[in-house]
Amino acid sequence: MNPKDSLPVILVSATDRTTAESFISELIDNEVGETEGQYQNSNEDSGRVWRLVNKYYCVDVEVCARGDGDAVDALLDSRVEAHVIYLTSQECEKASEAVAEARAAAAAPAVRVAALRAARAPPALAAWASRARYEPVALAAAAAPGPFGAAAGLPRVRAALHAHVWRGLRRLDRAPRPPLAIPEGEESSSGGSASDSDGEAGEAGAVARAERFARALAALGDARGGRGRGAERLERAEQLVAAFCRALGHDLDAC
Repeated sequence: MNPKDSLPVILVSATDRTTAESFISELIDNEVGETEGQYQNSNEDSGRVWRLVNKYYCVDVEVCARGDGDAVDALLDSRVEAHVIYLTSQECEKASEAVAEARAAAAAPAVRVAALRAARAPPALAAWASRARYEPVALAAAAAPGPFGAAAGLPRVRAALHAHVWRGLRRLDRAPRPPLAIPEGEESSSGGSASDSDGEAGEAGAVARAERFARALAALGDARGGRGRGAERLERAEQLVAAFCRALGHDLDAC
């Protein structure tokens, strides 16, 4: 199977495929070429591969265009994790909520963004976006920053997509994490370590994971009243997240 066919998908819906592909060209800031990523187009509708990279993780996603009249590809839709509705300036001026609603019916992903060629979302569109759980992002140069100082325009669209926990995330730094100091250590009541009990099945494994989860909760309570700042607090937070993931049977370092 072509590796590209297993990538998570960002679906960009617009009035036609050409318009959607034009917006995708603006959106992608780190494209993976066929030679670099060993990805090849499996069909004429295949999208472009975008590598999302942040401080800790990276992931390759396929960005696909869909026009209003295009047929629905069920196999592609099963991989959609983010949906971006693109509205031109003309569409923003009239019946924009009806257009957006029609395009939203094509997908129901975790990340939902309405990218608007306007300085702000019209009231009716803003109300629709609130109901449908789409974040309206104005792309016009005059657009004001979002709430709490969040970036506006394309940077905000990218930030919303970066924030998703994508399937297939890969750690940039695989160095082992320092052990988290939690009450009673990492030893389970059966005498095995946390890593040893991860492979246990049935009731014994469930008990071991429950014990580790309880110890992680205790560590969370201790951290809430703890001191520290900057890098020290960040490191502590990362250790707590890793501890909870191990308690749930998932090792972040193996991602």
